[in-house]
Amino acid sequence: MKQTPLKRKTPLRQVSEKRKFAAMTPAVRRPAKLAPGKALKAVSIRPRARRLRQGRSTDKPNAAEQARFGHIWALGCVACMLGDQRGYGRAQVHHLTIGGKHGQKRRGHVFTIGLCGWHHQGERPHGMHERDARKLYGPSYALHARAFRQVYGHDDELLSYQNTLIARRVEALAGITQTGASS
Repeated sequence: MKQTPLKRKTPLRQVSEKRKFAAMTPAVRRPAKLAPGKALKAVSIRPRARRLRQGRSTDKPNAAEQARFGHIWALGCVACMLGDQRGYGRAQVHHLTIGGKHGQKRRGHVFTIGLCGWHHQGERPHGMHERDARKLYGPSYALHARAFRQVYGHDDELLSYQNTLIARRVEALAGITQTGASS
C-alpha cells in the first residue's frame, strides 16, 4: 500500500528574520542622554519567556491569618491532643484542601490546622523506625491518610476542633490582658 505524505491543514506561522535575530542576541539598553563625565554602560537583558505560575494556590497570609498561625504554633498538634500524646516537635501549619486529598487546591489560610512533624509530613524522630513511630504517635497524614482520618476525623471535624481551641485561647489571652490592665 502506497502512503502519501501528510499535509498540514493550517500552515506554520512564519517568523521574520528580524524576530529570529532578536531572539538569538541579547538586547542592549542605552540611556538616551549621558551626563558629562559618565561612561556608557551596556546592560544585557534576557528576553522574557512566559512562565507558568509556580508555588502554592494561596497568596501570602494577611495579619489576621498570621495571628491564626501564631495561635496554631502555640497550641501544638491537634492529632496529638485528640490522642492524648505528646507531639514530636513544633506544630506545623497544615492547609486543608478542597477535595480533602493530597495535591488538591488549598481552601485558604483560614482553613488550617496544626500538626506536628510526624502527623503532618511523616518526619520520624531521630533513629526511630516508621512502624515504631506509628505505634507511639498514631498514623501520619502524609503516610497513612486513610487511617489518619479514621482515627482523628475528617478535615472539617479537625478544623472545627482547631477553631474551638483558638477561640478558647483568644478568650484566655483577652482575660489576662483585661485583668492586667485593671490592676
